[in-house]
Amino acid sequence: MAYKNTKAYFMELEKVLKKAMIDRDISNGKQLAKLAGVSYPKVNRMLKGDKTCRLMDIESVCEFLDIKVKYVANGE
Repeated sequence: MAYKNTKAYFMELEKVLKKAMIDRDISNGKQLAKLAGVSYPKVNRMLKGDKTCRLMDIESVCEFLDIKVKYVANGE
């Protein structure tokens, strides 16, 4: 799925992360942060759809949750 703006991407990321947490019986952001090795404030921003998240933090959380990340060049 391609997104024309970053807000739509982060809203979708938020949904995907929350679903993966439910599927793995992870009850909250603090637990996810500890398990994924990413600070709680960073995970909390991801779960709120904040656009200031760093790509490497997103990758770390997604890798832990077995979520594939696809890179798309701007304009594709």
